[in-house]
Amino acid sequence: YELYTEEQYIAKCYNDFLLNGDEKNESILTEEQKVQYKAFVKKQRKDANTIKEYAWFRKEYATEFVYSTLSVEQQKAFVDKRKAIEERAKKEFNDVVTFM
Repeated sequence: YELYTEEQYIAKCYNDFLLNGDEKNESILTEEQKVQYKAFVKKQRKDANTIKEYAWFRKEYATEFVYSTLSVEQQKAFVDKRKAIEERAKKEFNDVVTFM
């Protein structure tokens, strides 16, 4: 089992979308950009001052990468898909039995 808060699960779904595409396997990233994204996440996780921003949910890896690296067209595609990803993630999260 993996334990997530709702925010963590949504961030995981954004990450999965960037690396694997949507339910139709349509990705906005090229293979080279996927490698860059993995390197970006790895770099962010090495710095203690930077990682605290992610741990406190002030930043999110996928969004930071999209706006700092991708073209305007790819940014727009991410924004267009983001709402659907978030809604799907919230539904999936709330359908799972949780501990109280």
